[in-house]
Amino acid sequence: MFLAGIKKELKLFTRGFRLWGILLAVVGIALMYPGMYKLIEIMADMLKMMSAEAGVSADEAVSSITEMMDTLAALYGGSLSNVGFFTGIVSFTAEGFLIMALLLMATAGGEQKKRSVIMPNCAGLTPAGYVVPKFAMYPAIIGILGFVGVILTALFSQLMFGDAIPFENVAFSGGCVAFYLVFMISVYFLFGIATGKPGIGVVVMYFGSALLPTLLNAFDINKYNPFALQGMIMTPAADADMQNFWLSAVVTVTLTVICCLLSLVITSVRRIDNSEGEANL
Repeated sequence: MFLAGIKKELKLFTRGFRLWGILLAVVGIALMYPGMYKLIEIMADMLKMMSAEAGVSADEAVSSITEMMDTLAALYGGSLSNVGFFTGIVSFTAEGFLIMALLLMATAGGEQKKRSVIMPNCAGLTPAGYVVPKFAMYPAIIGILGFVGVILTALFSQLMFGDAIPFENVAFSGGCVAFYLVFMISVYFLFGIATGKPGIGVVVMYFGSALLPTLLNAFDINKYNPFALQGMIMTPAADADMQNFWLSAVVTVTLTVICCLLSLVITSVRRIDNSEGEANL
């Protein structure tokens, strides 16, 4: 039954634009910030060249751009590769999650709106066969893609600026992004499966992820939770609190299991009335 559920979810995930959309989003986000800073460098060089050809001085504008880039590099260890890398990977927890969640709406309970949730029951698929494969597959896939996105960001930054990024920083930041996305997708699937309204879940999760870290920090609850991982993404591995990282990762996995169990309980006790009109859940 579990394997049948996995097969069903794989077909739902790979057909249409879901898989390719997420892959394009990962590559696009990985390229966005390194590419933006490289473009600024190229524009400064072009401005200097064009002004020289036209006999007009653009030293002040070029100096301002150079000063801005030097200031950014100083904030991130004196390397523009680090600037592109660290600013880029943060986007995976915000814009990246938003795009992934929108593309996964149909799998995160969205099929209930079309009343197709009754089809697995008619085919003999149990609530566990419906819920468990989702939590076994999607959080893991999104977490892995988040980690790959961090690696791609590091590669693009190194190729564009030439400065090497320590592998331990890439691995640590990748782990933070991966576990954080696992948590966010798990809670998102819990909301979508429980309500059948993943679109509302996208809004709640996106704005909640921006508000909750601020509230937790205000109450000095900034350790041993998934949002602590979000706060450590831009921290070099040598300066990171590894105990906080590993315990936060354990808490994240535990919360993912809890989300799965809650979704299973809600799906098991809910009555689906498909006698007329829209399904009454």
